[in-house]
Amino acid sequence: ILTRVLPVVFEDAEWAEFFWAPLALDNLPAMHEGHTQQLDPRANVVSTIEPYPVTPETPLAHVLLGAIQDLMFAPLFTVERPEVPRTAFMAYSPQAVHPVRNVDPTPFIWSNGVGMAHAYPGTRAAHGHRCALMELLLVCFSNPLYTAPADVLKAPDRWVPFFLDGKHPKTRAAFQSILNTFLAFDPVALGIPYNSTLLWAADLVRPVDQCAGRVSHV
Repeated sequence: ILTRVLPVVFEDAEWAEFFWAPLALDNLPAMHEGHTQQLDPRANVVSTIEPYPVTPETPLAHVLLGAIQDLMFAPLFTVERPEVPRTAFMAYSPQAVHPVRNVDPTPFIWSNGVGMAHAYPGTRAAHGHRCALMELLLVCFSNPLYTAPADVLKAPDRWVPFFLDGKHPKTRAAFQSILNTFLAFDPVALGIPYNSTLLWAADLVRPVDQCAGRVSHV
């Protein structure tokens, strides 16, 4: 939904500062208190990092980009260990996999390469969720396209600098995941160069590679 709503917001000059205004929610600190807990006994994942601090003065854009980075390493959503058996719908309670803000992303970098020697293979659903998050990142990063040429230098982009400034604890892992996924792209794949353009669903990973390539070029 956000990939379709954000362009409409960006096109309207009256909404230019909407994402950069303070949240000013009185109950926000209580809603975002971070803590360390065992996520799921079968996943063997313990949250060991401090989440990105969110206060009433935090801009909505920071909250949105932070949520994207958190979801990039959400167990059973975008990352999954092979030894964790998937069971029936709602087999384990929602409390068993929260909060994702505390999950240490280091073991869950998406692909082998920088910072990761043995990445866990993803599922079709996980690859679809990764693509959706990277498409949302592209929409966020496209904000300058909706700015008049005369105003580009006066109002520099604020989305990409925040995503890469390292203030969020998962910035490095997010960048490594996108970079490694793009560098792992194999145009030959099944023996037919660029087979995904010829064979429908020839490679489940190919759409993720393409999304990662677009984000990397930003």
